Amino acid sequence: MESALLLVGSAVILGLVWKGAIASRDTLHLIGIAGTIAMIVGQGYSARKRTGLFRSWRIKEVLEHHTTLGVAGPLLVLAHTGLEFDGVAGLSALLMTVVVASGFVGRYIYRRVPAREKEEELESLKKRLEEGGENVEKDVEGLQRRIRDVERRLAYYRRMKRLLSNWRTLHIPLTALFFITVAIHIITIYYY
Repeated sequence: MESALLLVGSAVILGLVWKGAIASRDTLHLIGIAGTIAMIVGQGYSARKRTGLFRSWRIKEVLEHHTTLGVAGPLLVLAHTGLEFDGVAGLSALLMTVVVASGFVGRYIYRRVPAREKEEELESLKKRLEEGGENVEKDVEGLQRRIRDVERRLAYYRRMKRLLSNWRTLHIPLTALFFITVAIHIITIYYY
């Protein structure tokens, strides 16, 4: 419920900026800070997954927060831009859009990759079917069909896992590059 409210609230703020109802430079600045903080907090998923930090957090819930903040934050940052894109900020906004789009692709793939137990369960089923196939003379064709079905499902899962791995090799560096451009943007704003 909170996720939906955050997403709707961020979209409403973006709509108000687009319609010109929010135009104060100070307000847009605060919206940009809120969006950036949301995106940084959303990286808690990466910290949880790749380090020893936050082990008490359930990975599924952390991923949900990562997804929500990975959409709400960019909506707020787009509102912050006043929908004008130039210079480092424009490059940062472009990278942000690519990272968010990449995130949607990753989420799609991720939902198709089985839990490790599921893959092990299919491997075990395949082994049982193959072992039982030698002892069972009736309905050998049906047994072979089931084995082929399990093999097909295993091949699909493995393809999805490889695709997810390949996706990460793109998404993670793009995310890092995006945050670097955000840092440059912030430094140039406060320096100049």
